[in-house]
Amino acid sequence: LRYLAQRMTELPISVVVAFRTAGGDRGPAQLGELAAHPLAERLELQPLSREATSVLVARAVAAERVPELAEALFEATGGNPLYVQELLRAMRDGDVAARPDEVVRLARLSPRSISRHVFVRLARLPLPARSLAAALAVLGDGAPLARVGALAEVAGDELAASADVLAAEEIVAVGPGERLAFVHPLVGEAVAADMPPVQRGRSHLRAARLLAEEGAEPEEVAAHLLVAPVTGEDFATEALVRAAVRASERGAPEHAVHYLRRAIDEPLEAGRRAGLLVELARVEVTVGDPRAIADLEEAMSGLTDPVTRGRARMTLGRALEAHGLTVGVIAQPDMHAPAPFAALGRPNPVLPIRAGYLASH
Repeated sequence: LRYLAQRMTELPISVVVAFRTAGGDRGPAQLGELAAHPLAERLELQPLSREATSVLVARAVAAERVPELAEALFEATGGNPLYVQELLRAMRDGDVAARPDEVVRLARLSPRSISRHVFVRLARLPLPARSLAAALAVLGDGAPLARVGALAEVAGDELAASADVLAAEEIVAVGPGERLAFVHPLVGEAVAADMPPVQRGRSHLRAARLLAEEGAEPEEVAAHLLVAPVTGEDFATEALVRAAVRASERGAPEHAVHYLRRAIDEPLEAGRRAGLLVELARVEVTVGDPRAIADLEEAMSGLTDPVTRGRARMTLGRALEAHGLTVGVIAQPDMHAPAPFAALGRPNPVLPIRAGYLASH
């Protein structure tokens, strides 16, 4: 091509060369020389506009669906031509319905062709850069470079060089404060999906440990522990319980249930496990989860403190009554009412609950 460029004024030809503006040693120096030729005109391709996206959508789907679908597709892809084309192909192939309300799901998909495209680009990169990309997929967009490097076990000049390579390859963008983010969610999901499940789970555990050491918010740590293997480390149970408390205080009991259920998966001392089961059941009662009954019954065998047992019985009474099992409340074998209550001479589903509480005091 360089030889041909020297004869451009003599021949009735045009030469069109397309290449990625990638860093590292992948881009031949000759391309730079060709682009610097006096006759060369260099064009930097920009993302598709909304209008251009509409044109592509119009070619792929029914005309009456174009305006809303094109707008949703543009917002989901940021005008990236590759993602627009691949997602439209998914519509044409019938993998996804051509409806605007499907675009949210489209944005979470990683079509195989897009995944392959990302994998080919990653495979050409040095191992530290690939490790950095995998670590970011675990930590999520917005993670600081130092944290990503710590998880990837890449440091110093190698860390900076790897981040620059990923940025040059347009896999990762580096924002203010050296915070990293994938250029598009599909890229991050493709990288995460390529990680073997055991490796991904262990990476989430290491990420949770790293965040706990940094003093991160308990919800951040717990988010990784939810998809990490059981560790048996105190920090895991502590972070999950703290996250559950915060979730309850913020009016999100469903999240608290998830955190506490994961917490009791950890190998715990019997009394600690029983106490967490009681707390879990208390939250389950508030969300109407029938598993509260079984959790409380399991907890009873590990509770020795009479106050805790009394409160647990009260919670069990509410759970049973909420599910129409008031006979079960009366029939609890270790809930004998004190004389003032027994003297009433008739069963009352509320009395054993109160009796249990009073007896514990």
